[in-house]
Amino acid sequence: MRVKEGYIYVLGLCLGLRLATTLVVAPWRSETEFALISFGDAWFYHHMAINLLRGEGYTVPAYQVLPGMLQRAYPSEHEALWPPGYSAFLATLYALFGVRLTPVLLAQGVLSTVGCWFLMRAAEAIGGRRAGLWAGGLYAVEPTSILCANRLVSESIFAPLLCLCVFLLSQALMAADVRRRLVVLMGLGVALGAATWARVNAIPIAGVLALMLGIVYWHNTRCLRQVATATLIIIGVYLITLAPWHWRNYRLFGVWAFSTAADFNLLSGSDYLHQPEGTLYRKAYQAARAAGEDPRRLNPFQRARYWRQTALNEWRNAPGYYFRRHLERMVIVVTNPGITHWGIILRIEMPRDKGAVRDVWTTRSIWQAGREYLSRLSGALWLIIPYTFAYLAIYFGILIACVVRWRTAFVNLNDSRLAIIMALIAFINLATNIVNIDPRMRLPIMVFLTPALAVGLTNLLRHRRRAADNHSCRVPHG
Repeated sequence: MRVKEGYIYVLGLCLGLRLATTLVVAPWRSETEFALISFGDAWFYHHMAINLLRGEGYTVPAYQVLPGMLQRAYPSEHEALWPPGYSAFLATLYALFGVRLTPVLLAQGVLSTVGCWFLMRAAEAIGGRRAGLWAGGLYAVEPTSILCANRLVSESIFAPLLCLCVFLLSQALMAADVRRRLVVLMGLGVALGAATWARVNAIPIAGVLALMLGIVYWHNTRCLRQVATATLIIIGVYLITLAPWHWRNYRLFGVWAFSTAADFNLLSGSDYLHQPEGTLYRKAYQAARAAGEDPRRLNPFQRARYWRQTALNEWRNAPGYYFRRHLERMVIVVTNPGITHWGIILRIEMPRDKGAVRDVWTTRSIWQAGREYLSRLSGALWLIIPYTFAYLAIYFGILIACVVRWRTAFVNLNDSRLAIIMALIAFINLATNIVNIDPRMRLPIMVFLTPALAVGLTNLLRHRRRAADNHSCRVPHG
């Protein structure tokens, strides 16, 4: 039935854009393969997947260790910063198709399209078929999603899992039958757990979702028992899905914890603002030495104590400065067109003497960074960057319209509940991003906002059409 309703065309557009980009990227070419995995997070994901494939466990690959720094990890030790979801995904595809990137990008394009379908179903459950079409259309042409589907980044599986969470949330909001609601909540706990296995960013999302659903159910029932049951089901199932990794870290490091990401990101995000690069890693190293520790003998969770201590000392010494720079980071995340990464995957030579995005942000203002962007445009980037900014202008224009005309955009209780929950999660996700200015950090925000904006846009257009019809009926005919 939904094929006739237009969903198939939206899904075809979504998949087509991602696969067309994959064809342009040409991951089967050796120079593209090298560009995709030669630096940054992708290098670690790829090589830790190779380690899994070889039966060496989820261990850190060999890489250059700089002296005098308390680094993220040391070669051959067990990884504790990133959960294994994305590397396991890569290792599975490598085992099936060989160590090649073409199957990876194709699979990521398909997963992104599946995520689009979940968003359409979520918006449809709250606002009807037109809202579903708007949600799918907004996501299908979203440039950051297209970019991430063609990079080796964990967002390529994290975002579809979040789309599943949004769909299950919509079902939890609309379920009238208690038994069905409990089944949906169990599924939501599992989906949130799976997303956390891909990225630890899902942890605050899970907390906010459980809290907000508890508030909604209390408002509906005024029954503390039902609220407690629903909340405990989500949190309980969620923690059960994470328990194997907690147990693994307890066996290896003696700590019942999921990841060192929070402490490391706090340090790394602060280090972005210092020159030369690595200043705070050196301070953390010196703090460990001053405490009588041998930094090389510390396990990841022991190192995390010094990362956290060093970063918090920096924030305490200059809270206003770090808060202002964090706000700048948030602005860059929602506006960054991703010139550097588009240039890499499209094999467009980028001027290296003017510095990377990191250096631009560290040493210049946002407006100077914008001028830096423009000076680096060439080739296909002249099309991609205006397209990205045009999309963002339309998207945030819809957001502003929905906020300004809130009562019209979200006319009933379920509409407003969805909008409030999605907006809160999007803000929490943006605010807790303390380390990165990559545009892929924007993708989870778009996942959560899109269904709410689709519902709001549908209601605004419906209201405008009714107003026009009423006006035409009042005009006297000659």
